[in-house]
Amino acid sequence: MVRKFLIFILSITFILAFSSYYAYSEEQNSPLSNASLEKPPNPVKEEKTFVSNEQSAKPAELAKDETNPSASGKQAVKPDNQPAKPKEPLRKKDKNKDGIWHYWIGKLRIKVGYDTNKDGKEDVWQFLDKDGNIIRVEQDTNFDGKVDVWQYKKNEVLEKAEADSDFDGKIDRIQYFKDGKLEKEEDDANKNGKMDTWRYFDTSGKVVEIDIDNNEDGIMDAKQFYGPNQELIKVEIDRNKDGKPDLWEFYAKGERIRVELDTNFAGKVAEWDYLKNNVFIKRVRDENKDGKPDRWEYFRGGTVDKIELDTNRDGRVDTWQYFEKGKLTKVMKDTKGNGKVNKWEYYDGSGRLVKVEEDEDGDGRPDTTSNY
Repeated sequence: MVRKFLIFILSITFILAFSSYYAYSEEQNSPLSNASLEKPPNPVKEEKTFVSNEQSAKPAELAKDETNPSASGKQAVKPDNQPAKPKEPLRKKDKNKDGIWHYWIGKLRIKVGYDTNKDGKEDVWQFLDKDGNIIRVEQDTNFDGKVDVWQYKKNEVLEKAEADSDFDGKIDRIQYFKDGKLEKEEDDANKNGKMDTWRYFDTSGKVVEIDIDNNEDGIMDAKQFYGPNQELIKVEIDRNKDGKPDLWEFYAKGERIRVELDTNFAGKVAEWDYLKNNVFIKRVRDENKDGKPDRWEYFRGGTVDKIELDTNRDGRVDTWQYFEKGKLTKVMKDTKGNGKVNKWEYYDGSGRLVKVEEDEDGDGRPDTTSNY
């Protein structure tokens, strides 16, 4: 009995020992055993590039450049190195065939063209900003294919306009606007490429002043002033080109009625001429330039008829000269300054003195007569 029990114990021991040996052998031969002890591979040393599996599947002509990290599709590119986007083409459309063409770049409409005379060619163009507001208008007014009018706008309000009025390719008129209303106009009247005329307007669009530079030296030679009904009321002229007016013309109902002159360019009026139907009827002069008139000339039919003089400069006339057909015929004088004529001189048709009469006693009648 004891013998059987010992044999059983030995059998169990042998089986357990064999099982342990088998398990140890399997563990030593397993491929996972070494891997679990090794350090993870260094990704920098192991990977040659950053090409992904998706990139490796690209066509060969692209893959050859991807060996360089800078050429990789996954590599970030600096903004400065990005290629410029190609410009979008200009598109022109007239959907409803009404002669109005719309110009587009992408989704932005930049211009509208019109065919106003229906000849199949555009002759008016409106240029738009990004918000669709008109900023410039160009026109071909004589339909020769060349722009001859330019208008510039801000906030849809006209600010400036230029024109080539004689169609020679040169701008000869410029207009300036304030709040959309014409304020000033420059004009090259003689078409030599230089502005020589300036017009100024009131808020109703009527001309109030015209300045003229005839010799184009930058100094105004004449200025014209207009009334509310556009009638000419005054002209200022600079005759000696010193930049200051020295002749003034005054008008009424379209006719010149008075002319004032600074005869010696001293800055003071020394002559006043009066006209009717544009013919001289009277002239007043300050001959000694003291600011007081001392000579009055009267005309008939444009020819001098009488002259009055203040020879002693006391402010009163003391000499009267009479003419016939422009020839001096008689002179009356107040030599005593009492307001009474006391001397009479008579002349022939050639201006030669032929007779003199004098009132010596002051009764107003000649007392002596001298013949020549």
